[in-house]
Amino acid sequence: MNYIEHGYDILLEISKISSISSRSAGSFTSTDNQTRNYGFAVKFRSENITEVIGDDGFTKEINTIIEVQIPCSNEAETRLVDEKLRTIRRNGEVFQLPIDIPRADRGLITVKSSLTGQDFLKLFSEQKIKKAS
Repeated sequence: MNYIEHGYDILLEISKISSISSRSAGSFTSTDNQTRNYGFAVKFRSENITEVIGDDGFTKEINTIIEVQIPCSNEAETRLVDEKLRTIRRNGEVFQLPIDIPRADRGLITVKSSLTGQDFLKLFSEQKIKKAS
């Protein structure tokens, strides 16, 4: 992504990754018969669970799931980002990631990282990552 002007950042702090998936580049035909292309990417999800007291007096748990997409330029980069995220999850590390404005999509909060896969890998070779408490 090339910014014309970069006036703000939104940082998302991730303390627990619940799932990770990668995808290859490709295309599909949408319902309006348009060919849509998509690139390589790694997606991961995290969730918050909150308790609320319902109108009936019973406690309910509400899951809020966020899905983050990190765009990648090729298959090798996609594999490296996937491996790095799996290492972060395995080690219980906390990290911050700059993101675009979140949106609700199919019952999820979805966001795209403002970092490319290459930028992500560079950031995490330099950034100090802390353990989740």
